[in-house]
Amino acid sequence: MMNITEEHIFIEDLLKHPFHEWKQDEATATFRYQAPILGKGTIGFCNPLEGVRLFYMNCTPTEHAAIVHKHAVEEEISLNYYIHVDKKASVHADVQVYQKLQKGYIMAEHADFKRKWIQLEAGGRYEWVTLFIDKHTYAEHFSELCKGYNPEKLARCQQAFFTQQTHGQIMQFDCREEHILRELFRCTLPEGALRNRYLQLKVSELLIQFFHRAMAQEPVNSPRVGLLSLVERDELDRIKRHIDTHLYETLDYDQLFASCHTTGHKIKANFKLLYGVSIGRYQQKKRMSETLDRLMGEHDVSIKELAYESGYSTVQAFSRAFYNEFSIRPSMIKRRE
Repeated sequence: MMNITEEHIFIEDLLKHPFHEWKQDEATATFRYQAPILGKGTIGFCNPLEGVRLFYMNCTPTEHAAIVHKHAVEEEISLNYYIHVDKKASVHADVQVYQKLQKGYIMAEHADFKRKWIQLEAGGRYEWVTLFIDKHTYAEHFSELCKGYNPEKLARCQQAFFTQQTHGQIMQFDCREEHILRELFRCTLPEGALRNRYLQLKVSELLIQFFHRAMAQEPVNSPRVGLLSLVERDELDRIKRHIDTHLYETLDYDQLFASCHTTGHKIKANFKLLYGVSIGRYQQKKRMSETLDRLMGEHDVSIKELAYESGYSTVQAFSRAFYNEFSIRPSMIKRRE
């Protein structure tokens, strides 16, 4: 669960409002900085080709902090390379906790959520790169680079990961990928055809390594998922998406399970196995996450309005539920202008 009492640092705000000190690094796409909370570090961003964005960051936070990234592009895939993690860190996306971060891991995921938090401990050193690639560009690279694989293996991998049936995979990477990532940000070629071609080749090289790893391992992102068949996972995904799109409707389990082949009792057990919470609790947490998002982003909506829209008859009841979820009262949330 997200700890709302930590200092929240929005990446989008960092890119719009420079830190106290900026200094161009030897790499044209990165800047060294010194800033409150984050300490000394480097930040970088570039667009090596159409449909692809790269973000680089390292920091040594002086306080517990949550780096917040808002996903603005729908149907986008992100490959998150955690190069250095020397203290506890975790990733949260909407209401789901994805994993405890470890050095040398890729977390590949579909951005079908609004926000992601990377929670960091004070005194740690952290370094990561995120490659964002739109679904169309990703599919083009996948079909082009994976032609030689066994069709059966390819189809299974596509169904299990390269569609929106899962959130993604977690896998290890090695020094080759790290070297490619650093070359992308340290490219000193001048703007022009040579630079563009160089960056395109480096992105392709990075994806070749990623696809090879994805094909070589079981297409699951946790031991829990491996216990479920693809049919069961597909049913759970449909149920989850139905709840997400009918968030404020009363749960009708008969209707929810009508198109499923699995029994209702087993579906409930499988849902908790995969997502870590019951169906009812998932809806409640998702509602609260949406409410928090509105509370932080819509300064003109009142807490009373949010309480009634969330299904609470009184502000007091809503405030208690909000506190139980985030350990803070809604009236204490800092509203963003």
